[in-house]
Amino acid sequence: MGTKDKKKRSLSWRLCSFLFKICLLGILCLIGLVIIGVKVGSQEGQNLSTETNIHQPSRNTVNQEKEEVTTNQSVAKSKETAAQKKPPKPTTISIPRSGTFEKLQYEIKRVLGSSNRGIAKIYKIEETRRNVKIVFSIDDNLTNGWVKDGAKIDIIKILKAVQSSGYRYSEVAIFGTFSFSDVYGNSEESVAVKASYTPSTVNRINWENFLYNNVYKIADSVWIAPAFR
Repeated sequence: MGTKDKKKRSLSWRLCSFLFKICLLGILCLIGLVIIGVKVGSQEGQNLSTETNIHQPSRNTVNQEKEEVTTNQSVAKSKETAAQKKPPKPTTISIPRSGTFEKLQYEIKRVLGSSNRGIAKIYKIEETRRNVKIVFSIDDNLTNGWVKDGAKIDIIKILKAVQSSGYRYSEVAIFGTFSFSDVYGNSEESVAVKASYTPSTVNRINWENFLYNNVYKIADSVWIAPAFR
């Protein structure tokens, strides 16, 4: 009986030792798997972080881009403001030389200006062998008397312009036109007055004391339409 008990004890001990080794091996395997899982998870987290950093710009990059955009906008606004503040180039008007026919035209256009009837103020300024012909439209006014006075004043302006231009002429013929209506109510622009002046006549005029009502009286020749008398 003693020998059998010893054998049983020895077998039991071996079996326990074998089971213990198996359990220890299993524990070691579990520990190894846990360590491997932690390393893999850490590596994946690093990769994900790297990819995120690649796809998402950093705050510094975004701020730099915003600063560049703001700077470009400020430069553009500064250029636009400078362009607006820059004064426009003055328009240069070439004044013809004194004594030329161009100077005569320039002075007449300057003093007569524009018509108040919505038509051309000056129809014609031409010269033939030093004989000057000027055709202009008489302005409208509140009364017939004021219309006639306006025609006289315009003729005086023309004579002054001819004299100040320095152009050498033999005679200046001035035609003033106005709109007349016939008995049927039809209106037509026609010559209302024609007056001619020679240089000797014009040079005798003292403009400071001259009365505009005498402009027809001193003319070398004058014709006035019956409806304009």
